[in-house]
Amino acid sequence: MIRLLSRIFHWDYDSCKGCEVLKQQLAIVNEEKKQLTDTLLSLLNPKVIELPPQHVSSITNAPPIQNFARRRAELERRDRELAKTLANSNVIGRADHESRIDKPKPTPEQIAEAESALGIESAASSRS
Repeated sequence: MIRLLSRIFHWDYDSCKGCEVLKQQLAIVNEEKKQLTDTLLSLLNPKVIELPPQHVSSITNAPPIQNFARRRAELERRDRELAKTLANSNVIGRADHESRIDKPKPTPEQIAEAESALGIESAASSRS
């Protein structure tokens, strides 16, 4: 009862050594619990990784008709670039188009020689 009154009226009283030791031990245990709780919370919370701000396209703010036109133009541009890349590529294992193959044209002497070897009358002489 005396301690209650002394606390209410803020009277100083002398505490025993046992009480002081218990207060110190309680403070140590509370600090350890706080550190343990902080460690557990830091393990449970995922790390926040901040990325640099990205450019937001203005397409989303435009009306739907303009969005479609812009998307179509972008897709057409990508398709043209892809077609150009494929046309200029020299990938082994893919058949070349005949228009890209450089075929040597036979000379008239080579044509006459081939016709005589096959026993064919010259196409130029049969017309005349």
